[in-house]
This record gives sequence, C-alpha cells and structure tokens, in this order.
Amino acid sequence: GAEATKQFCREHGIKFEVCGKLLVASSPLEMQRMEALRAIHNRSNHRSSIIPNRQRDTSKPLPVHPCGGMSC
Repeated sequence: GAEATKQFCREHGIKFEVCGKLLVASSPLEMQRMEALRAIHNRSNHRSSIIPNRQRDTSKPLPVHPCGGMSC
C-alpha cells in the first residue's frame, strides 16, 4: 500500500508529503465512523468535518485522475 503509492508518485513525478495515514470512506456509514474518530481525536463532543461539506455530496462521483485514484 503505502510504499507502492510513494513509488508510483516518484516514478510519475507527483509531489507528495508523508504526514499521516490516508483514510477513504466508501459509504455514508464509513464517513460517519471517520467523523466519530475525528471527534474522539479532538477530545470533544463536537464532530468536526473531515472534508468540506461541498465535497460530501455522495450522489456525485469524485473525479478520477489518470493514475486511477480519486481526488477530494
């Protein structure tokens, strides 16, 4: 996973920064769980959004990049 992704970026001249883990929610339930994890991490009862609301519309697919990945 992580090493293959970094190698792909190196081979294709894609800049990247190693700063944590990449988490991808593939369903509304997974998004809720990710937000709950963020709230726990922040030690608050307020569930801060992981991504801007404009990007949370699950009725529209995210654009696919030539590398096969998705952007958000």
